[in-house]
Amino acid sequence: MRTTRTKWRILLLCVVTVALAGVAPAISCDKVPQVHGASVHEEALVNGLFIVEFDRDGDGRPDFAVLYQIIESSPDGGETKTLPHPLFYWVDKNRIGRYSETWIDREGNGQCQDLVPYWAGSH
Repeated sequence: MRTTRTKWRILLLCVVTVALAGVAPAISCDKVPQVHGASVHEEALVNGLFIVEFDRDGDGRPDFAVLYQIIESSPDGGETKTLPHPLFYWVDKNRIGRYSETWIDREGNGQCQDLVPYWAGSH
C-alpha cells in the first residue's frame, strides 16, 4: 500500500470506451517501461485513482505514469492507501509531453499476462 501526503484537486480524465476482454493479446513485460528514479508528481484524484508520474529521461516532463485504485483516505486528505498494484500504465513514447499509450491490468494483480492495451493516441 502506498501512503503519501497529497493535495486534492479536480482532474478530468478522458477515457476512450473500448471493449477490454479479448480485443488484444496481452503485451509482454518488456513493453512496460521500467521505472528509474524518484517520482516527479503524486496526486490523489477525485475519481478514486492515485497517479504517480516519473521523468525517466530527465527532460523535465513526465513520460511514464501509473494509476492505483484508492481504497482508503484520511479525512484531511493527508494519507492515501491504494491497492498494491497499478491498474493503469501511461507512456509518452514520442517524448512530446503527452501520453501516447495506456495499458490496463485486467485483473489488478500485477501479472504481466494481464496487461493489455487500453488506448493508443494518434500522435
